[in-house]
Amino acid sequence: TSRRQRQMCIRADSDTELSLAKVADEIFITPVYLSKLFKQETGVNFLDFIHKVRIDKAKNYLLDSNIKVYEVSLLVGYANEKHFSKKFKKYVGKSPSEYRQDNV
Repeated sequence: TSRRQRQMCIRADSDTELSLAKVADEIFITPVYLSKLFKQETGVNFLDFIHKVRIDKAKNYLLDSNIKVYEVSLLVGYANEKHFSKKFKKYVGKSPSEYRQDNV
């Protein structure tokens, strides 16, 4: 992975307000241009990348049964537990609770 990808991974799981527009604004380019560059560099679109990074991190947290699912959602950058659960199921194929049951 490139340095940029590693930096985005760090931001993806810590910034609940992370958006294409916010990042584009920070580096002084348009969101459309950033989206195109991001897809060229990584092969995936910006939002899919952010969700994948967050979900991968969530999988690790879910292995600790002392951390509640809503806490995991906050730890990985989702302010809304329902949104987190919906995205988790989309990317993993099961709910966070089901994932925990199958892996703990």
